[in-house]
Amino acid sequence: EGQRNQTAAQYAGRYLSKGLSTEETFQLLRAWNGKNSPPMPESELRSVIFSIASKEAAKAVPLEVIGAADLVRTRFEVPPMRIKPFLPSGGKAILAGNSGTGKTLLAQNLAYSLASEIPLFGRFEVVRGNVLYVDSESTQDLTRARIGKIKQGLNVAHAGVSFVFPG
Repeated sequence: EGQRNQTAAQYAGRYLSKGLSTEETFQLLRAWNGKNSPPMPESELRSVIFSIASKEAAKAVPLEVIGAADLVRTRFEVPPMRIKPFLPSGGKAILAGNSGTGKTLLAQNLAYSLASEIPLFGRFEVVRGNVLYVDSESTQDLTRARIGKIKQGLNVAHAGVSFVFPG
């Protein structure tokens, strides 16, 4: 009986974070709650769900949607570029593509070009900066082999690039 609220909160968090509405979450938890002896009052169950929904909503990243026509009419300052002309200082980048298309090798070459201030692919101007490379897919052994080849090919040191391998 004492753990019903905690368990309900955990289930609510799981369902809401997967995109279910509060009502869908309530219906699922009501079925679960019916197996409890004694079941939580429905008002208490709803209260738990709405509390967790508020916390989940606070985590959401606000998105600004702007139409292309409005975007091209907007005046803006071009930020300083870390890699000219496509990676701004302080900017974020996402490399997306099918498996096996070279995203990892591109990202690792970017890292070493930035850390060494060597033009990317001998063509794109780079402003030096330290790089934190987060790799959640490759093994350390594979990364070690790849960056060894990049270091050799670019004739650079490993200084300025750090790696994180989240479990």
